[in-house]
Amino acid sequence: MRTKRHIFYAALFMSIVVGGLLALTPTAAQSGPDSFATAQAAVQQLFTATAQASAYSTFSLTVDVMFQQAQTATAQAQRLAPSPTRAPTNPMTMTSFAQTLLTNTATPIPSQADLLANLGGEVMRVDGGTFQMGTTPQEVASAVNECVNGQGGNCQIAFGEDSAPPHPVTVSGFAMERTEVTYNQYLYFLNILGAGSHLNGCDGQRCVETRAENANSNIFLEGGQYQVVPVIGNFPVANVSWYGADAYCRAIGRRLPTEAEWERAARGYGDTIYPWGNDWNPGFAKTSISPTDEVGPLAVGSLPGGGSAYGILDMAGNVAEWVSDWYDAAYYSNSAASGLDPKGPPAGEEKVVRGGSWDAKPFFARSVHRQSANPSGGYAWIGFRCVEDVIPQPPTEVPSTPLPTLTFNTNNLTPSPTWTTIPSATITPTLAPPPIRVTPTATPT
Repeated sequence: MRTKRHIFYAALFMSIVVGGLLALTPTAAQSGPDSFATAQAAVQQLFTATAQASAYSTFSLTVDVMFQQAQTATAQAQRLAPSPTRAPTNPMTMTSFAQTLLTNTATPIPSQADLLANLGGEVMRVDGGTFQMGTTPQEVASAVNECVNGQGGNCQIAFGEDSAPPHPVTVSGFAMERTEVTYNQYLYFLNILGAGSHLNGCDGQRCVETRAENANSNIFLEGGQYQVVPVIGNFPVANVSWYGADAYCRAIGRRLPTEAEWERAARGYGDTIYPWGNDWNPGFAKTSISPTDEVGPLAVGSLPGGGSAYGILDMAGNVAEWVSDWYDAAYYSNSAASGLDPKGPPAGEEKVVRGGSWDAKPFFARSVHRQSANPSGGYAWIGFRCVEDVIPQPPTEVPSTPLPTLTFNTNNLTPSPTWTTIPSATITPTLAPPPIRVTPTATPT
């Protein structure tokens, strides 16, 4: 509002300056007392506008100095104008005055939106299309068997029942952030909101838990700034609530992915069980069965071999991720779960969480697996990433080229057929064949 007011007064000021310059021409300055009175009135209007502008803090210092200069110029005009033989007042004096005043105004303060505009991470394009969302009872049984007998876990068939039955879903094209949101990114957002905002700054809800609320949180408030120890700045943010994740994505011009979008991005073209394929690889994801025994996640992008077909990293393990949908264990049996861009149930008590985490068995890191949590809570194993909509691009057409007319002779027949123009063809990208999916047949013991 202050910036708009400054612009308004600067514009008003310039209009008066122009009027004053017209009055202070050589002719007016040499034509006697009447013309001098006109010039004096114009200068007096200039002084009045300057005095009004000086009432505002961003103009005051500059206006005070310029006002003194204008008074000196007026005194000179009063001495010079009555005499037709004296040189006229230099009109550039007033022009310089106006130019200097406008140049020295305060620089506008960037808005919150401007500060956050470039905060989002790199995004990867995910093709729209139809895929089979969810899993089969046979696949769940095989995963339980591997968890219990091969990895020492306590997985149960009931843990995977909400991920069935498989159903066709069509999603529109979108772009997803390549890595999970880091502490550095999220703390920048919090510090723009201001100290104390983590308690109610995300649509009136808690954004994240700090050490003041949870001794296990990595975030602390010191000197009015939210901080973490620098060594974990590029690790995925945790202890952030669903409301805190949702507010961050919207603040940077993006949004949380839907559950269907998240699964599409993780499973790729071939509807695989893990982002990289159908077989578990302990070197591709940070879970409780992983290449390191360190407690907690790794820095984002530390295991590039586990990327999905779209080049998106850490969709298995590291931290699980909030998505936008409310959770309903029976939702996959509902017809609303199929079709174009499903958004999940209209309401619920918990929000869906996807991808498994550093402290869970690979069973929970399967791209088809569903979990849920209280959206108001902060958890050491849950983070998030954002997506953005992609405006569809019209297909590129190949220019058609008319083929020549050919004439041939056979005995006495001389037909002259004319070849027709080949219609424009639409370029269709050729995709690599999807990997062969092996349906597990093992049963739990």
